[in-house]
Amino acid sequence: SLGAPAEAEPHPELDEAPTQLHVVAGPDAGGVHLLHGGRITVGRSADADVPLDDPDVSRLHCAVTVAPDGRVSVADLGSTNGTVLDGRPIGDRPVRFAPGALL
Repeated sequence: SLGAPAEAEPHPELDEAPTQLHVVAGPDAGGVHLLHGGRITVGRSADADVPLDDPDVSRLHCAVTVAPDGRVSVADLGSTNGTVLDGRPIGDRPVRFAPGALL
């Protein structure tokens, strides 16, 4: 989403979680989602593992995969507006997602 990132709400109980997805813009800004491993879908659909109520997000927008060794990758799922990682558009092939990256 366009606009300045929102201030993240503190979630001290999440500090120990190995992989977290922080929503920094849009209607769900401030939300934190724990990614426990495997393939996690992100989108507007109630069927998405991480549902987001954002008109710029497709029903099934992208998939984030957390490997057993902790590496994280993301791939677009044919979304209308595309998926951008750190300012660069990505396609349907998984791209490594570094800690602190902006999706």
